[in-house]
Parts: sequence; C-alpha cells; structure tokens
Amino acid sequence: MVLTERRKVEFPFLYSKDGNLIHIVAELKDDPAALVSLLTFLSSKVSLIGTESYSTGEGTAIFSGIGKIISKSETADSIRTWIGESNLVLSSRITHDNQGLLVDSFHHGFMSVDGEACILLPAQVFTGTIEDLIDIFHSGGEAIVYNQGLSYAKRRWATLKAIVPNAASRFDEISNMVAAIGWAVVKITYEAGHRRLRLVNTECFECFGHTKRAGGCFFLKGMAVGLAESVFGREMNGEETKCMKKGDDTCEFVITAKDGERLVTNPE
Repeated sequence: MVLTERRKVEFPFLYSKDGNLIHIVAELKDDPAALVSLLTFLSSKVSLIGTESYSTGEGTAIFSGIGKIISKSETADSIRTWIGESNLVLSSRITHDNQGLLVDSFHHGFMSVDGEACILLPAQVFTGTIEDLIDIFHSGGEAIVYNQGLSYAKRRWATLKAIVPNAASRFDEISNMVAAIGWAVVKITYEAGHRRLRLVNTECFECFGHTKRAGGCFFLKGMAVGLAESVFGREMNGEETKCMKKGDDTCEFVITAKDGERLVTNPE
C-alpha cells in the first residue's frame, strides 16, 4: 500500500464537545529513551490527536502532545504528578480543559528550522490580499507582488546556501522544499538543450479560492525567477504560460537566461 502525500495538520487548538482535553508539554533529555518512556506512559491514558517533538539545540528536546484523557482512573493532576517525578523529564507544563476547547498556550507562532519566524495564515487571506492589491494598483500591484516573490526567493536561497552544502547542485530538490511549506507542488524539467526551465505547478496556493480578479500567479512567478537567478547567477526572464485562474489544469512557468546561454554547465 502506497502512502499518499497530504497536507500537514497543525494543532494550535482542539475542540471536542466531550471535553476532558489535555495538552502536555515536556522538556526532555535529548535521548530517544526519554521520548519512548513518555509515550509509553501516555499510551493507555491519553488519546493523542496531535504531537510533535523537536530539539532545542541545547542538549534537550521538547515534546508537545494535545489530546483527550481516555482512562477513567486518570486525571490531569495524576498525569502531572507522574511526569513531574520522571527523571527523564526536566520540566513540564500540563493544561487541562473540561469545557471542550483547549488552546496551545505554550507555542506562540511558528519558526522554520533555519530560524525564520512564521505565522499560520489561510491561503485565501493571502491570495485575497494579492487580488486587492492588483485591483487597486493594476499593473503596479502586479509588480509589487512579483517583486515580493523575487526578493523572498533570493533571501531564502541565501539562507539555504548557508546551511546546505552544494545547494546549487541540488536545485531539483527545491521543489520538495516548496511543497513542504505549502507554496506549490512543482515538477522541474530542462528543455531546449538546457536553455529553458519549465516548472509545472499542480497545487498553486495563489489559485486557492481564486476569483480570477488577478490575471496570473505573480508571487510564484517572482519566486521562480528569483530562485533561478540565485542558482545560476545570471539575470532571468520568466513567463507564466498556463494558469488555473484562466481555466488551465496547472500553472506553468518558463524560465530562460537573458543572455540566451545554457542554464547548467554539465547536464547529466
């Protein structure tokens, strides 16, 4: 059976009409045995609906689990007591709610693995803002959105180069990174003797809930050009040849170098 790719579900809050919700945050020794011990203890007591664990980079790790207490013999206080007495747990924070709504009050926003602060924003809010800009400023709005995509891509590429060895030789893997953060699901192909780069986007965030007010995907076009200029070190031309807003099945971008030369030196 093949595991199908899907969107990641975040749990900044949980609602259940039955109540008895619990959020467990524990700072653990950065040792797999600590996480195994905690999960084993919780397995018969709490139905964990959303969990995550990550290293603090300081020799410890954070576990965060949100769910429902299922054992009638357990309470938030008894769970708090056990966790507090465990020699594998350095500190903890337990939040309980019996009214049906539990909010993650430990985490304030999100942060990418390379340290960039992020927010959880519905795609339609972003695309609606883009369409409003273009409605008001017309071609000027298109230019603003395009330039934001361009500058974002170049800024992110500079960060990526600092943490990933030989980043330029791993350009094709960028499509997986872009998909992982929800921007697009892109297939990258070289054409015309490596003088043209085609990006086929089958899941475009700029087309989520679109109203067709904007005439194209200007932010992602800017991103595509910005990444190509960063990787190949030359000025690029970018054209969106297909767009879901115009009734196409995909959004497509074609990138070429302004000097007309090949985009890679030694194609495999």
